Amino acid sequence: GKVEQNCTIAFNGSCSLMKSENNDPLGGYKLIGAEITRGFVLQGYAFRYGATGKSSMVSISIVDSKLDGYGFIIDHWNNAIKIVSRNGGTSRKVLASMSFNPPENEWYFWQAIFLENNTIIFRVYDDQGRVGEARATDSTINNFDRVMVQGDYVWYLDSLALWKLPSSYRCEHVTKVTTSNYRGENIDFGFSYEVIVNTKDSDDAP
Repeated sequence: GKVEQNCTIAFNGSCSLMKSENNDPLGGYKLIGAEITRGFVLQGYAFRYGATGKSSMVSISIVDSKLDGYGFIIDHWNNAIKIVSRNGGTSRKVLASMSFNPPENEWYFWQAIFLENNTIIFRVYDDQGRVGEARATDSTINNFDRVMVQGDYVWYLDSLALWKLPSSYRCEHVTKVTTSNYRGENIDFGFSYEVIVNTKDSDDAP
């Protein structure tokens, strides 16, 4: 697989990453720069022109030095999103799968959320306000040091970000905000409190 900078299409700025040549699990990886544990969000924007047969997956994985960890797949052929376990970079087991028709020929936002209670959440958003979500519970791998760009060629990745969740990921007071094209990006409410989106309190499942 080949992952390289491409400046013919971008979500933010003038360039993005392009996955080309060969299909999953081949691809490339980027070291995070430190070993991290659960309690984080990995997110970004993906673009695919459309399904090109059965090999039409967009996939991002977060793994350890042995390439063991978890993969997040957007399947443009079967219209599904999946959480899978990765062993040596290869998909070994589907931990969760949900039907969702992903956008094509446009950028779309996705998030992979790792909670400290071993819950893993994968969300994909489109500009019509639809959200596809898959959830799994797995505690096999708990330390990660790199992000892998996999899937089936050709697709594009932009605005990749990794950030740590607050240590007490809970809220007791909830307010609903409705915007026409909200895709999970940060919203400035004009005050300094932490805002947690779509999260139940400590008495409920996350």
